[in-house]
Amino acid sequence: MKKTISLVIIIGLVASLSYLIFEPEIAKGTAANADIGVLQTVTAEITLACDGSVNDLDPIPGMSGGTSDGSFSCTTTTNNDTGYSLRLRKAGLLCHGAGCVENQQFDDYPGPTDNPIHYNWQDAGAGAEYWGFNMTSGVDVTQRFRNASGPAAPCNTEGGVVTPGQCWVRIPTDSPGETVASRGIPTPVGGIASGFGVRIQAGSNNLLRSGNYTTTLVVTAAMN
Repeated sequence: MKKTISLVIIIGLVASLSYLIFEPEIAKGTAANADIGVLQTVTAEITLACDGSVNDLDPIPGMSGGTSDGSFSCTTTTNNDTGYSLRLRKAGLLCHGAGCVENQQFDDYPGPTDNPIHYNWQDAGAGAEYWGFNMTSGVDVTQRFRNASGPAAPCNTEGGVVTPGQCWVRIPTDSPGETVASRGIPTPVGGIASGFGVRIQAGSNNLLRSGNYTTTLVVTAAMN
């Protein structure tokens, strides 16, 4: 009987010592960690919303001449890290019907091949007619359409302001067109609005054919 009790005690001591020796190793094996990386790509997008037509253009007398001032606006929105550029061009001359011929078209301001930028609009002479544009508003308007302050302030002024009615230039036909606004960072959620002014003018002693003169302006917003 004593031998049996002693044996039980010995077995119990061995079991207890074994648990103390091996338990830490067993505990280490009850959990394991693995790091899983997450890489989600977000793509850049751009949207452009413009007025459907040039607003507020008035009729021009075809013989005695006159001036018509219109405007339109475009809003550009992008999440692109390097921002956007906004460009303007036209599909062709402003013409009556399908024929761009003498007395049925408005030439480029101040002529079809020249592209100066003028602080003040240069009036069309007798028998002449042309059209051009300027920028009237926008925080991203390029330097070319910004003028210094003061009388006859020059355009293309670094750090200048955008002044409605000033800094006129022709509307190009060739792609990609005239860059009118640009920024190097994403826009705010609501986008950035850019205002355009359009002036169409016929000089006196003219003989423009009566009717509607049409063309299409093309505004392009591209990510930088």
